[in-house]
Order: sequence, then C-alpha cells, then structure tokens
Amino acid sequence: MMTKFAMVFVLAAGGVGMLQNCNNPGGAAGTFYPDSGALHYGNDYGDTDFASFDLTWTDPVYDDANFTDAPIYEHDFNVFEGNNDYDDAPKYSSCLSVSDLPDAYDDCPTAGVSDDGYMGFGFGSWSADQIEPSRYYYGTVFLYRNDGVHDGEIFDFNVTGARMYHEFCSINDIWCLGSVETKILISQASADLIVGVSDDRYW
Repeated sequence: MMTKFAMVFVLAAGGVGMLQNCNNPGGAAGTFYPDSGALHYGNDYGDTDFASFDLTWTDPVYDDANFTDAPIYEHDFNVFEGNNDYDDAPKYSSCLSVSDLPDAYDDCPTAGVSDDGYMGFGFGSWSADQIEPSRYYYGTVFLYRNDGVHDGEIFDFNVTGARMYHEFCSINDIWCLGSVETKILISQASADLIVGVSDDRYW
C-alpha cells in the first residue's frame, strides 16, 4: 500500500502535458509567482482528497514593487465555504502539505484562522530568492474532509500565489506572516469540478 509521501513523489514524477504561459506571453518581465504550472486534483483515501501542483518560474523576481522584507512565497488552494451539497460546514477540516520549494514550510495549521468565507490550504518557501528559473517544483496538500462531506460534491475553489512578509513578528514562523501581493493563478467554477473525479488544470 502506497503511503501519502510516496504518492507525492509519484505525482511529481508523472507527466503534466503541455503547460501554458498565460502570465508572461512573449517573455515579459519576471514575476514572484510561478508563471506556468499544473494542478492535479483527486481522491486519495476514503476521507482525504489531494491537490498536487507542478510549478515553474521562467524568470523569478522578488524585489519589484519596492518589497524587500523577505523572499517568502506562498501557494494556496482556497476552498470556499458554505457551498457543498450536504451541509453548511466547510468542506475540509485541515490538511498536511509537502513541497520541494527551497526551505519549504507547511501552512496548513493556519487554514481558516483568518480566512473570511473560504479556507486556504497551502505551502510556501522561506527562501524564494533561491527558486531556480525553468526548474519544476512540486507541492501537495492532503485535504481531510469534514464529517458529512462525501465524494461527488460540487464546490468552488481558486489557486493563488502570494508574496508574504513578516507582519506580526520578525522570525520565520507561519503565524507571523501577512500577504503583500496575491495573484489568482486558477479560478474554477463549481459546475466544472466534481470531487472524487481526477482532475487536471493548467495555467
């Protein structure tokens, strides 16, 4: 039986098909967020789903917009609350994330704490200035369903990339972070995604 961590590496090694560069067509200036990538979404075990990402930066930039606090990048799978078919509870209760981003961190403990109308499940990099151009990175969030939430539910989500900074304290701790700039990488209507069916999205 495959462990969750083994599954992460299998997903990362699998092909993702043709990736589109929607943010920088024609080789425009670099960005702090990955300018191409893929989302693989599906069911893992009976009470767990996963959202696995392949990410690549053509020209990573972390010093524009006069932002010099820290080279911190965060990647979030945001699930909107109150829109599942069975009850009014959020779809997921918690998550666990893993990534090979430089100096990666798991942001799952903060899910729902300061989110309004959604829950953000994610991972990030404390050393985003070490992200290499044109290299594929991976990250996966394992999402634990709340009681009463079942396969086949329809729900809304989006995927964001954010430049973070030390808002509440100066140390590298997920509870110290605020977002200074966020980019929506994927925005998905509920009618187009059904839980329990393997699904791939690209940007």
